[in-house]
Parts: sequence; C-alpha cells; structure tokens
Amino acid sequence: MKVTIKPMTPGVPRAARVRAYAASVFVTLGLAGAAMKAWALQVDDGDHYRALAERQHAMRLDIPAPRGEVSDVNGRPLAISADADSIWANPHEVRDLTVTAEKLAAIIGGEPAMLEAKLAGDRRFVWLDRHVTPAVAKAVRDAKLAGIEVASEPRRWYPAKSVAGPVIGRADIDGNGLDGIELSMNDLLMGKRGAVTALRDARGRKMLADELAPATPGARVRLTLDRSIQAIADEALAESVTANEAKNGVVVVLDVATSKVLAMSSYPTFDPNAGAVHGARNRPVTDAYEAGSVMKIFTVAAALEEGAVKPTTGFVTGTGFRVRGRPRPSRPGHRAGRAG
Repeated sequence: MKVTIKPMTPGVPRAARVRAYAASVFVTLGLAGAAMKAWALQVDDGDHYRALAERQHAMRLDIPAPRGEVSDVNGRPLAISADADSIWANPHEVRDLTVTAEKLAAIIGGEPAMLEAKLAGDRRFVWLDRHVTPAVAKAVRDAKLAGIEVASEPRRWYPAKSVAGPVIGRADIDGNGLDGIELSMNDLLMGKRGAVTALRDARGRKMLADELAPATPGARVRLTLDRSIQAIADEALAESVTANEAKNGVVVVLDVATSKVLAMSSYPTFDPNAGAVHGARNRPVTDAYEAGSVMKIFTVAAALEEGAVKPTTGFVTGTGFRVRGRPRPSRPGHRAGRAG
C-alpha cells in the first residue's frame, strides 16, 4: 500500500518551502543562542554584573554623627561641634585633570601637580581640602568644576580657648579624641555614624534612595570644672610660673565639702583650636611627683591625735635629708615649723 504525503502548503513550490524551512531553522538557532546568552548573563554571571551595576549606579554615603558637647558644671560649653565646609572630588567624573587642578589650586591653594595626582586616582572619593572658609567654599561652588563637590561635616570648636585646654584635650580632623577628656570619653562623645544609599542617573547625578540610617549624636559630658574658677586658676598659675622663672606648674582647686575638682590647671597650657603645644599636658594626672611636704600634714595630724606633740611644738628641719646617699638640704624658709 502506497502512502502519499501531501505538502502542508499545497501550491507552494518545493524550493520555496526549503528556503522557508532553512530560515526557520536559522531563526530558531538564533533565538536559542540569545536565550543561552541571556541565561549566562542573568543566571550564571548574574551576581557579577549586579555588583558592577551597583558600583556604577549606587553609592553609600556616610552621615557624620555630631560629636557630643563638653560643658562645665554650670552648663557653659568647653567643647562643641559645628558644621564646616570641605572640598572633595570623584576622580571618575573629572573631565580635564590639568585644567581642573589649576583652577582648584588658584582657589584653595597648593601645588597644581599635587592636586592633579589626587584627581588622577582610581577612587571615587578623595578629600582635597577640609574645613575651609565660607568664601573658599563659595568660590569652589561658583567654579562648577565637574567631579568637584562641597560637603558639610562637623568640626570641633573650643569656645573657652586655652581655659582648661590640657584637661579638655582635642579631637582630630575626623572627630576622634586625641588626648584629655576628648580621648578618655571618646566612645561616649563620638556617637554613631549614619548612612544613606544614593543612586546615580544616566548623567551621574546623585539621587537619594529610601534607605536612611540616621546618625546618632554623641552624649553630652558635663564636668565638675567651673569655667570661671578655671580661668582664674590658669591666669594665676601662668603669672606665678613666669614671675618665678619656673619650667612648669600645676594648680588643683577642690570643693572641700565634696572633693569635686573645680579647676585643674597646668602650665604650659595650649589652645585646642590651634593644636597642641610641645610639653603641654594635663600634669596633675600625668606626671609623678615626690610626696614631699604634702605628707607632713598626715604625720603631724597623727602625732597630735596620739598626744605625742602639741600645737605649739616646734621642729628643726634645717639639717635636710638624704636621697640615694646624697644630702639634700631643705629649702630656705623651711628650717623650722610648728605642729599647729
């Protein structure tokens, strides 16, 4: 029995059908290849390309946390934070390195070659100048240089200047405590930085997304120091050290009822706004001293309590004492004393 297969397209020449079948095969193979490529891009290498896309279109911006305030016992500020303008750049967005560096050097100062080296890096963020004056910040904004931005960040200020300078200490340009109260209480004062996700459009302009983690301000620290008493003690100590041609000196003022420290002065001192001075430190808590005459109070008090001496008893101390086998005479005016 002979079976005859009729063509699906009667009336169409065989050659035309062959061409149609061949075209279908090529189209099918093309679609299959495109599907395989799409699978490779979206599934096999999807994580890799997603990471690249995030780097190009998304950026995470840190939000600095305001550093906590340091105040005296009456609430008067000794250390505060205020916003200051800083200049930064995204080297990937800079169009002409040489021209941009020259224009920036004319505004913020510095050598054009050094600025050009910073702008030629592969990073997307680099500081160019920090804590600039409002006039400099305005000049940079007006220049409208591609890739150059002006941002506000907290800067540490010390309203009392050198008053209690060694006690308060100072923080660096990034808000980290370096010495004094700023260092010892740094964890409380620095707070917690926030972050926000920003997106870039096709032209590279930033658009903030919804994910915002607000910054947590640092804690406020109130000291027992009295700013007025501290200023008086600082001035008196400076005058005394200068008049007696001494190398340094200390003064500590206590509240006799509570033993709270009302003033703690050191000389030489420094203004934290201008940075530290060589040799200036909080000497009452950092330096070691011989007990010396301070111990006489306890010795005489014990003798009076035991009845071994009377308030009118005198002591001859002119013979001095020995330190490591060497005689060390008493100072003039300390040759004799009374128990009372």
